[in-house]
Amino acid sequence: MVMKDINDIFRQLEKIMREMETSQQDYSAPRGGFFGQAAPTTPRATEIYEVFDEGDVIEVVADLPGFDEEQLSLAADAEQVRIEASASDSMRRESVSIVANLPQEVEPEEAEANLENGVLTVRLPVSDYDDETTINID
Repeated sequence: MVMKDINDIFRQLEKIMREMETSQQDYSAPRGGFFGQAAPTTPRATEIYEVFDEGDVIEVVADLPGFDEEQLSLAADAEQVRIEASASDSMRRESVSIVANLPQEVEPEEAEANLENGVLTVRLPVSDYDDETTINID
């Protein structure tokens, strides 16, 4: 009886794993937002990033195991961060391209980035720009 229950649990886990693999293959373009998936050149999307809004700072955290600083290219504007990770011939993985849309406008020229243990963290201060400007009449 116990072995039957254990086997049922493993069958259910295998079914869930297959469903997850199938759903990941549907991501063929970069996604942004609060939780996104990278768009590698193969159907298996294993690189994941998240965007955190900490009020005065937006933080983009990308899991890029196996890449070093020389293989990464970062660019940002007020509304998004772009990360390119170029795989070398000796790596057993594909290059990665991530476009992370940001929930608030930021000051990209003041961005800071850090790569530690395969985790890239990009911190961008939120723009002080106010949506409304008062105009004096002469």
